[in-house]
Amino acid sequence: MLKKPLFNSSPLLAGLAILGLCNIGNLASAEEPGNQSLLQQECQQDLAAIPDYLQQNDPGVQYLVSTQGLHFLDEKKEQANRLAGQITTPDECHKILNDYLRRYRAGHLSVIDAYPSSLTSQQQNIQQPEFKTLSSQTQLLRMPSFDSSMADAIKNLLQRNRKALRKSPNLIIDVRGNEGGSDWSWASLKPLIMSNPIRQYSMEFLATADNVESVALMREVKKSDPVLEKFLGSENKLMRSSPFGQYFRKGTHPVRFTDVMAFESQARPSRIAILVDAHCASACEEFLLQARQSWKTKIFGSYTAGILDYSNLRIHWLPSHKRLLAYAISRSTRLPDFPIDRIGIQPDFFVPPIENRSSEAQDDAITFIVKVLETKQKSRRKLDVD
Repeated sequence: MLKKPLFNSSPLLAGLAILGLCNIGNLASAEEPGNQSLLQQECQQDLAAIPDYLQQNDPGVQYLVSTQGLHFLDEKKEQANRLAGQITTPDECHKILNDYLRRYRAGHLSVIDAYPSSLTSQQQNIQQPEFKTLSSQTQLLRMPSFDSSMADAIKNLLQRNRKALRKSPNLIIDVRGNEGGSDWSWASLKPLIMSNPIRQYSMEFLATADNVESVALMREVKKSDPVLEKFLGSENKLMRSSPFGQYFRKGTHPVRFTDVMAFESQARPSRIAILVDAHCASACEEFLLQARQSWKTKIFGSYTAGILDYSNLRIHWLPSHKRLLAYAISRSTRLPDFPIDRIGIQPDFFVPPIENRSSEAQDDAITFIVKVLETKQKSRRKLDVD
């Protein structure tokens, strides 16, 4: 089941620009000094359109309203409206709107500025996965992103290093800084991790007329990705056939079990450490929820970001047509019993975060984990001898 965001903002906007959906001419004119009052008016219009739209179409916002009401957001909205009336640049409006949205939810909810000039550098910032041998007993996989564009890169990396991974008893998977992407990007890691049946939760999608339109727009943007386009086509068909205002699932059960026998029988690392930090979010957190169910896996690091419960981001043009609202249309069947949002996933071993780590060197966290894994291995051998 695909869960976490189906796009990152830069690939999405690249697709919009190619399709001519970005109003580039208006963006250019809006930045001229003589149009500052127009900037302010459009920013206030976009702000005014957000609450009602989210209440109708975003499952997380619906739950928030049903449990807490919107009175606690009124003051924040009034403050945002006053600030929007004073802006002089589009960037200032972008910041005001996103500060306002963070009161609703920490992630999977944002306003995207349609600035085609920033696309190239943003797309180039996606880091590639890496493999490294740390010792005769321990291998390291760095997974800085689960962006949908990384699925083949991860699969190919594992295939190239298959022999080394099979013969090594220990594996460290470093997902620090991984802000998510798509579940299928990390699917090729499952055979390395699985040791016993695991539980997987499903997603429920909110069917509305607006969400039908947002799925159609996403399909158009992502038509060059056949896997995603097929997923969105199925989603669009189910949503159109479902009563608006109600939820639907793609599967019949809210929870399903995956047996280890479903994967190819092969030698695997016997001890796996996953290193996380506060930036691990979305698909990265879904990876942890499944991986930690394996008896041979432990999580090292700090609490994760806590951005997982509401997902499958879709897009909606705000009134100015210079900004897009990216919002969630699904909720996890873990809810309300097992929330992750604003909580995060707790590690099994706390490791203080470090700054300015280099992929070329073993930092203190990696060194510590190697010591834990290999000390345990030596102790186990001693017991076997005795």
